[in-house]
Amino acid sequence: MNKNRNTKYHAIAEALKNQVENNRFQHQLPTISDLAERWQVSTRTMRKAVNRLKDEGVVRVIRGQGIFPTRLKRQRTHTLGLFLPSARAPLGQQLVRGTQQRSAQFLHSLVVMEYAQDRKGLLENLSLLIREQHVDGIILWVMDDIIETSVAFLKKHPVPFVLVGEPDLQRFSDCHAVTNNDSGAIAEIMMHLLGLGHRRIAFVTNSESRGLRYE
Repeated sequence: MNKNRNTKYHAIAEALKNQVENNRFQHQLPTISDLAERWQVSTRTMRKAVNRLKDEGVVRVIRGQGIFPTRLKRQRTHTLGLFLPSARAPLGQQLVRGTQQRSAQFLHSLVVMEYAQDRKGLLENLSLLIREQHVDGIILWVMDDIIETSVAFLKKHPVPFVLVGEPDLQRFSDCHAVTNNDSGAIAEIMMHLLGLGHRRIAFVTNSESRGLRYE
């Protein structure tokens, strides 16, 4: 009896592994209960099969979230997602251009999404690219008022991501990040101008969300 049970869960594990490696489950596997019903076995048997795949690195189980194929076992789409406030701003244009050029060198395509006018839709669009377009990675330009929820969302999904812009490197020390130090650059420029004897210095900035500002 025990031998038959062991044989059964090993057979199920092999069949499930084959489905994962053939991209049957693009993003997430069904629950243990659903899988058990599909294979017409007990949840105990299915749990043993899933645990074997977990030990082999085929899937990973996130408590409260579900069962996910590991990145090594999923077929790649060779597509990256880039989220930024505006692709029309000079720095945004440079980021898009540079990312496209570098992606093309590795035969990857790039999906660009703007969120300055629809910040509430950011999580929905992140989910869309991960769950339906199955991107291989996300590049996210952070904004302070939505960074927490965006990073928390991305951490729950088995997709690598990089933060760009000016993320707080101490606050997000467990995330990959590429930062540009605008504040430090401005301070350096000011010190240079003051060193030249300038005192009446105007600072002009512009953004789509805040409009034109003078300081």
